Amino acid sequence: MKNFKPFFKSASRALVALGLGVMVSPTLFAAAPAEINYQGKLTDSSGIPFNGTKNITFSFWDNASVGAGSQLGGDKTVNNVNVVNGVFNAVIDVSGIPFLTNQNVYLQIRIDGSNFGPSRQKLVAAPFALAVAAGAVGTTELAANAVTSAKIVDGTIAAADLAVGAITVSGGFGGSITDGTVDANDLAANAVTSAKILDGTIAAADLAVGANTVSGGFGGSITDGTVDANDLANGAVTSAKILDGTIAAADLAVGANTVSGGFGGSITDGTVDANDLAAGAVTSAKILDGTIATGDLTNNAIDVNKLAADAVTSAKILDGTIATGDLANNAIDVNKLAADAVTSAKILDGTIASGDLANNAVTSAKIQDGTIVNADFSATAADALAASKVKGGTFASGTAFVFPDQVTMQGDLVVGSGGTALAKYLSAIRNYDVPNLTADTSDTFTITVTGAAAGDGVVVTPPSGWAASLFLNAHVSGANTVTVTVYNAGTGPVNPGSGDFRAMVFQH
Repeated sequence: MKNFKPFFKSASRALVALGLGVMVSPTLFAAAPAEINYQGKLTDSSGIPFNGTKNITFSFWDNASVGAGSQLGGDKTVNNVNVVNGVFNAVIDVSGIPFLTNQNVYLQIRIDGSNFGPSRQKLVAAPFALAVAAGAVGTTELAANAVTSAKIVDGTIAAADLAVGAITVSGGFGGSITDGTVDANDLAANAVTSAKILDGTIAAADLAVGANTVSGGFGGSITDGTVDANDLANGAVTSAKILDGTIAAADLAVGANTVSGGFGGSITDGTVDANDLAAGAVTSAKILDGTIATGDLTNNAIDVNKLAADAVTSAKILDGTIATGDLANNAIDVNKLAADAVTSAKILDGTIASGDLANNAVTSAKIQDGTIVNADFSATAADALAASKVKGGTFASGTAFVFPDQVTMQGDLVVGSGGTALAKYLSAIRNYDVPNLTADTSDTFTITVTGAAAGDGVVVTPPSGWAASLFLNAHVSGANTVTVTVYNAGTGPVNPGSGDFRAMVFQH
């Protein structure tokens, strides 16, 4: 395998050695992409450029020496990088690399799994547009409620910025109303009293016809300070009659003046209190997200209707406060129970059924001694009680053993105290036709009994209807052979005929 080494060609060694380039996004001032463009030249140890594809792995470290320091983030592998005349270009995804929290960051390169050089390359800053151009942030870029009072320059909200009816001014606010903007429609009935009118400013045109009766036939003017509220007809004092800038907060009745649309004044920060707000005036849209604190809520203000689905998580529930009444029927299933959560005290006595027990769950240690009775044994299952499970001892008097098919006994059988051990019992049947026997004569035949050996005890049983004068004598005459002799001890002939003879062999 050839040894390759990366070689970087550029007029600026510092920039190209880093493999950094500026990636230009389609939008000049868009957010900086989490990518680094790396360019280099790959040659073998003789300086011959490589052609083909390579898998290049980039990693970032806080130490310049290979084998030292801690890695920052994970490996970034670019597969199948095209290399033409040694020159290659790779775009590295650097998401998750903590550049801003590490003063020095070093780049390490592996080509097809092999490291290059004993040192790493230090990354330095490359030019990138991190500023936002003036006017680039518009309504679309702003999230709802993103612009708070602190973000607005004092005095920059103009009348055109306010929606009609958005601001209600009542009581003693600390701002001012632009000269000439309060007209007759703005004033509540009886709002302008004598004290509010500049002396000598009510002219004849201000008075409605017949609204004021002057008695005494004088030809002069009305004495200063003598025209009071009772002297003025409704609507007599118009905007033109009021000196600009003379209506103070005290002149306005609470709730009597509604400021809407494009008025030129402003409300002093912090002057609108609870008394200034009409019932229902503060809607959800008027409240800055995330600003309602616990102290703003009355006790029991949040009921089940105010909670969103899945809003109450485990962290919101005080430990130990969920009572039985809080749980719906069947709410707790096996998935909700922690391991070993159900103890004996939690289980109602007598409620564990067979279906609750896993196979092989009941071991010998779980069964109380002396509690297994005959009915507990299966009547049909094979090996329900194997011979190996019966411990030596004495069976109770009257114990009955019923074997539905056959039973195989291993080991000797001893019947009675001090009896002789029986090692094996063998048996075979032969149908044989005994010829006619005269008095004091005999006939001999054999029965094959597999396993019989010389010295074994033998008993032969005759067929039914056997004559009383006929005697049987049998012995094992050879391997697997029982010889039987039939003797007529009577005084006359006997014709036994054919029948089944059973030979029973006992080995001790």
